[in-house]
Amino acid sequence: MNIAIIGAEISGLSLANMLNGIANVKIFEKSRGFGGRIATRRFYNEDFEFDHGAQFFTIKTDQFKKFMQPLIDQGIANVWNAKFVEIDGNNIKYQKE
Repeated sequence: MNIAIIGAEISGLSLANMLNGIANVKIFEKSRGFGGRIATRRFYNEDFEFDHGAQFFTIKTDQFKKFMQPLIDQGIANVWNAKFVEIDGNNIKYQKE
């Protein structure tokens, strides 16, 4: 069985991973890289990178944790200990160090 997946974002990659060994899967992506809204953009001529869209996700279920653990073990995904600041005008509404 041949299956085409449009989009190499987290859902497309997850589906391809789940179908591995069941079907012949081909992923089509219009961008140069994968990850969609969770991708990191890098500027190689400068020491600069940024995340856009959803910079992180939260593992809330055992099923998702089981899915993510091999990716964490391989260094593909990692825990992000970010500092958060929510600003309203000139005031800091929330801060997490």
